[in-house]
Amino acid sequence: MSSNGRRLLLILGVAVPAVSGAAICLPFIRATDGCPFDANIHPHQNPPVRVIQSHVGIVTPGSTYQIPFVITNDSQTRWTFARFETGCGCVVPQLEANYIDPGQRGRVLVSYLPSGTSRDELRRVFAFFSDKSAPIIQLDIHSNIREHLTITPTLLDFGPIRAGIPTLRHIMATNHTDSHWDTIRVIPLLNNKKKWATLQISEVQPTTSMGGRQCWAITVEANVPFPQPGTLEEIFRVEAGNEPTLSKQVIVRCRINPPATVTPPQIFFGDLVPNKVNSRKLVVRLNDDVSDENDLLIRAIQGLPAGVCAKCEKVASKTWHLSVTVTAMDTDIGQSFDGLIVVDLGTPDLPPLEIPVMGCVIR
Repeated sequence: MSSNGRRLLLILGVAVPAVSGAAICLPFIRATDGCPFDANIHPHQNPPVRVIQSHVGIVTPGSTYQIPFVITNDSQTRWTFARFETGCGCVVPQLEANYIDPGQRGRVLVSYLPSGTSRDELRRVFAFFSDKSAPIIQLDIHSNIREHLTITPTLLDFGPIRAGIPTLRHIMATNHTDSHWDTIRVIPLLNNKKKWATLQISEVQPTTSMGGRQCWAITVEANVPFPQPGTLEEIFRVEAGNEPTLSKQVIVRCRINPPATVTPPQIFFGDLVPNKVNSRKLVVRLNDDVSDENDLLIRAIQGLPAGVCAKCEKVASKTWHLSVTVTAMDTDIGQSFDGLIVVDLGTPDLPPLEIPVMGCVIR
């Protein structure tokens, strides 16, 4: 950076709370966004951009902060102010004078109204001057927005898990008020018959990144005892113990990861002829983290004709063939069947596979 660039400013990086107000806030401009260029102000050149940054720390949604910036004119000509550009109505800049003489400083006061949920935010203001020697001044406001009750994360997604294997994750609840809370409460909002998520609450020290007066770790254990694949979801309400009006919802979600893949996932015999042996075969492939030390076993055949037989044969590491044969009787003519073959995976803590089998007997 040039000596001119080094002389240009640095900020009074302090945010002073002011009177609360209202503003409509558009999505904030991120650090990767470029600055606007006004060809009417600078018709013959693309002026340099000089950046002044202010890190205001933790701010509360709904409170207004006055953030001062100082701009130094290090050129030999007067800079005459043209206009401001912002990407959000939550920042309102005001220049104390319409020009900055050579070697002098101009003061910009930005009124900043954070809103929304807890997050780290960047807001930008661009100051344009009409003089050719003047750069575009980019004012960056970095803040850490923290609600009075901050929950991280508000969506806890375990991703794919295996049925029968407990998995732990954590949710952090932080008190950003001036009051001391005795505890927090976590209340389930869904009346799910199959309970798979259990919670344990413990108070911990606030982290440096989140700050706050108090912090609790909510340990969530996902343990799905049933093998049916699919997505499960629980919704909880977290309440501040001393201030029940302060509450946030948390969604906990998981997807059951079956311990094996079955190809095809079901057996369909179609139309069967009586007194004739009909056979089908499918492949069972254990996941990489599942041991194949023991053989797969047929535990049960449910809801199928008496003439159904099944057997498992290991053909490679972690791979079995499941062969199913059906011999229909004359008494089965005109009847369809729809049942299950239940296969044990050789490990007591893994749920069995349930493989659908369907067909119909014709003349």
